[in-house]
Amino acid sequence: FWDTFRSQFPLTNILHPTLQGRYMQSLLDAQEQYGWFPTWSCPGPSGIMIGNHAISLLTDAWVKGIRNFDAEKALKAYFHEITGKGPWGGSNGREACKDYFELGYIPYPEVSEATARTLEYAYDDFCGYQLAKAVGNSFYEQVFARQMYNYKNVWDPSVGFMRGRQKDGT
Repeated sequence: FWDTFRSQFPLTNILHPTLQGRYMQSLLDAQEQYGWFPTWSCPGPSGIMIGNHAISLLTDAWVKGIRNFDAEKALKAYFHEITGKGPWGGSNGREACKDYFELGYIPYPEVSEATARTLEYAYDDFCGYQLAKAVGNSFYEQVFARQMYNYKNVWDPSVGFMRGRQKDGT
């Protein structure tokens, strides 16, 4: 569902809520079976996409009234996703998750696509925050609130763009 999380899934949640509810449950089933959320299966985990966008699908469905899945289970699975590195390259877990938590960004050039990863992770953490807030889970709400503004850490006002930041902050 790479990039379809930005438009197709939000629209389909409105147009076909029953079908989408089944899809949301299948995301949790896949996570339970494999230990990680799928990101872009072609036909299996490919390791070529960044971000943890299953949480954006689950959150969008929840806020649109699709409630046939366990939101607490989704939050727990997402927390697992962001605090470790999965087995399939960039497709599961978080690359340099320790740096992301400690520095507030993914350092460049140590990690490829560092700035893009920082932006994607911040968006996903915003989604996790929204789901946690919607279900009243203050623990996860606090965890994701701490991370969801990390996009600001790669903004360079001197050029007016996002830019990679080295581990030392430069």
